[in-house]
Amino acid sequence: MKTRIIHTRIWEDDWFCSLSNDAKILFLYLITNQRINLSGIYRLSDRIISFDTKISEKRLNSLKIELS
Repeated sequence: MKTRIIHTRIWEDDWFCSLSNDAKILFLYLITNQRINLSGIYRLSDRIISFDTKISEKRLNSLKIELS
């Protein structure tokens, strides 16, 4: 099992607080899902992200823009 540490002060970070709730969920999902490798690079389809997070694929595209 891989482990990731997320500092609790993320909830006070200006950038993170400015995100929509769905973007926060997506961000946390992307840094904590089991498909990530040690280098932080992984191949993950929008369909899988959508299934795991319950965010529609259409909404997912706008969230990617929000996070970028």
